[in-house]
Amino acid sequence: MKKLQHCLNLALNLVLVISIIAALTVGLHRYIIEREYRYIDLTIDFEDLKKTVGAWDIEKALMILKSNGLTSVAVHEVTLESLRQEGKISVFGGGELLAERRLNGININPSYTYIFTNDSKVFDHLNYELTARFTGDRVEVLATDNSYLLVVKHPATRTLLEMEMGFNMDDFDFVKSLGLNIIPRVRNNPHFNSSYIDNLFQCFKEYPVSALIFVGDEVLGFPENLDVTAAYLKQFDIPFGLIESLTGSSPNLKQAGMEQLAKKTDYKTTRVFSLQEREVRALEPKEIIDKWVRSTERNNRILYLRTITRPYNFPEENIAITAQALGELKARLEKLGYERGKVIPLTPFRANKIILLIISAGATAGGVLLLRELFPISETAQGAIYLTLFLIIALLLFTPLWILDVLMVALAGSIIFPSLAIVSVLRELDGNRAAPKHIVMLYVKTIIITMIGALFIAAVLADIRFFLKLDSFRGVKFAFIVPLLLVGMYYIGNYGFENKYKNNRGYSGYIKNIIELFNLQIQVKHLVLLAFAGAVVTIYLLRSGNLPGIGVSGLEMKIRAFLEDAFIARPRTKEFLIGHPMLILLIGSCNVMSLSKFKLPLALGAAVGQISVVNTFSHLHIPILLSVYRTLYGGVIGLFIGLFIFAVWKDIEKRLKAVRKEHNDE
Repeated sequence: MKKLQHCLNLALNLVLVISIIAALTVGLHRYIIEREYRYIDLTIDFEDLKKTVGAWDIEKALMILKSNGLTSVAVHEVTLESLRQEGKISVFGGGELLAERRLNGININPSYTYIFTNDSKVFDHLNYELTARFTGDRVEVLATDNSYLLVVKHPATRTLLEMEMGFNMDDFDFVKSLGLNIIPRVRNNPHFNSSYIDNLFQCFKEYPVSALIFVGDEVLGFPENLDVTAAYLKQFDIPFGLIESLTGSSPNLKQAGMEQLAKKTDYKTTRVFSLQEREVRALEPKEIIDKWVRSTERNNRILYLRTITRPYNFPEENIAITAQALGELKARLEKLGYERGKVIPLTPFRANKIILLIISAGATAGGVLLLRELFPISETAQGAIYLTLFLIIALLLFTPLWILDVLMVALAGSIIFPSLAIVSVLRELDGNRAAPKHIVMLYVKTIIITMIGALFIAAVLADIRFFLKLDSFRGVKFAFIVPLLLVGMYYIGNYGFENKYKNNRGYSGYIKNIIELFNLQIQVKHLVLLAFAGAVVTIYLLRSGNLPGIGVSGLEMKIRAFLEDAFIARPRTKEFLIGHPMLILLIGSCNVMSLSKFKLPLALGAAVGQISVVNTFSHLHIPILLSVYRTLYGGVIGLFIGLFIFAVWKDIEKRLKAVRKEHNDE
């Protein structure tokens, strides 16, 4: 039996080692690809800039911004309203014309819209754009004595007046003349045909277009002409932007067709970060710069800027504030190793299925190691469970459901290894007294076990779709709570709720402890503890994930800002302030009697830190090197905080013992 156990241990550990090597090769490849993804496009919204500049010199404003780091200008399409404000057209509803008795001799329909212009270029432009957006004969040209007249068989509503009507190429010429790139903001229309899209890109061909960012709920060409759009994006080497969403259920702003277009362009796309106007108005320049810089950690490579304005400032003062912020942003980005210019999209990358299979074998081995710690099962059962699980994973991996398979492996890794790490600590502490040197060694060993799971997650989900947040790791809340349940199960099964029995790796003590828990006489203290634990878990879950249900306090925001300035990547508070110090206290509880009474809550708290470590690596849109830095910083800071608290606790206990002894001697 011992020989069989030895062989099984050897086999499981060998599989783990091979899997770790495979995952490291994927991680290294990913690091090389992410290191090359260093170009950032600093663009400013042209319409927003025009409002800020007003009657001041817009050319001078752009040259000032360019000298401070601006690389491109985001240009919107014109609208009937914008053309009317510029004095290029007049727009009337039919009812308005009838009331004013204009256009004698022409049959006026009160439900139609009438557009007048004296400019033949504007007339040709609007005739083309309106015809592309309205089907059939809904656009009509009528002759008048002194001007061109377009009749749109649609009411003169706000929707029509604000409908995009193509680009004013004079804006493109102006931006090009200043040596800046152009990012067109294009809105799709269901009536656009392939010919319209073709003409649009032929216009772009003559200009330094660095990217396309779509306006509205659809990408250009959706639903029937995505192939046309994709072909031109690839031909002209133009990436399109995925707009980051920090408030919605999706990490990217949902635009119909964006996933299909990304796939058709071989993922020639990049993420876009933009602050809302109200945020820019409310925040101080330093806070705005911090948000711009932090967004690059999430693989945002187009920073969509707005002018920083303050009430009662002259236009040149607002431009000066914006230019100064832009210059500071440029300096900070260069310090981080980024370059400015047209974004070169991430190289499409995906680990091959043989590597995925090897890593899956390692995750399965970790699962069996955890299972036998939780339940006293025979070696034969362990082997059978391993082979069954691995066979299921292997079969799924080579089917159309393979992506579901790797997501399951990633979720399993996020649960198994944090649990195994804390369970291993509890087992190693059983009957041992941890010397100071042993505390540090066991602390490092625990984090290494957890890092195996983190590495597996980073490797199996190493796919361009996850890097761009077109797909995401699922089961985050599940991964936050299940390891706590497993650690609690292990502790109660081996030591009992009130430490009455020991398992000794057999069924008897384990079953006694479980029965003891269910036979426990409920007292008020148990209800209080249960309510407290429920509140803690609720806060823990609400504060976790991409869209936390509880906001961050002002004090915590200041602490985060300090950490972001002090470190390359901000360490996570759940690690260095909670989980890792509690891990030190757990390890040290063997030779501090007062701490040993809190072994279960200490184990659960320590598990929070390990869960956070693997969760860090489940954020695939954050470069792997930053995740490594974040984990290292959290581990080192948490170690020193934990050792300090442990030393203080131990000293207090020593002093209290001395006081009690002195009192007893009297």
